[in-house]
Amino acid sequence: MLTLFDNGRIEQFLNCITLTPQQMCDDAFVPRIAAMLASFHAVRVDLPREPALFPTIRRWLDMARGLEF
Repeated sequence: MLTLFDNGRIEQFLNCITLTPQQMCDDAFVPRIAAMLASFHAVRVDLPREPALFPTIRRWLDMARGLEF
């Protein structure tokens, strides 16, 4: 594990390239993308599985509404 942060962690650096939208639709890449994504999502981690993005955004929005300028 490289680092741990609220609601997530980074396991390792992936030495790779960023695919373009055209490459993501290419028949040569699609099966490889699916296999890599499936293996990534199959990793078992000892962390809460509840999503935190929207509750966090809602909390920030409530805080922002309380600000006065």
